[in-house]
Amino acid sequence: MRKIGKGKNQRPLIFASVYGRIFENMPDIQIKSKTEIRPYSAKATGGQAGWKFIVVVDGVEFEVEVGKEYWKKLTGLTGSPPEELVKRSFEFLLKREPKSAILKKFNLSVIQTYFPEYESAIQGD
Repeated sequence: MRKIGKGKNQRPLIFASVYGRIFENMPDIQIKSKTEIRPYSAKATGGQAGWKFIVVVDGVEFEVEVGKEYWKKLTGLTGSPPEELVKRSFEFLLKREPKSAILKKFNLSVIQTYFPEYESAIQGD
């Protein structure tokens, strides 16, 4: 497998087609912060408990909310951390559209509205 970068920054070369363009690397995705949402203060999660994340993709910040019930639905028995689900969800999105097309603030469950294959793709990872 071809690699790019030097030293500790060396990564496998990944190709992703976005609007007919080919990118050599998946953008850098970082979870900047995680805040627990209590049921009484959770408007975007429909009054359910969950988490709010600030995600940074190549310097652009996104605010993402994840309800606990939706997290359980997508992670099932594996129970992978919500941070991992958010990161995988951004990888899913970035394979299909440029970061400029991603909403700056959204609930993770809205992805299914735009990409019907999202839940099955995430559950199949």
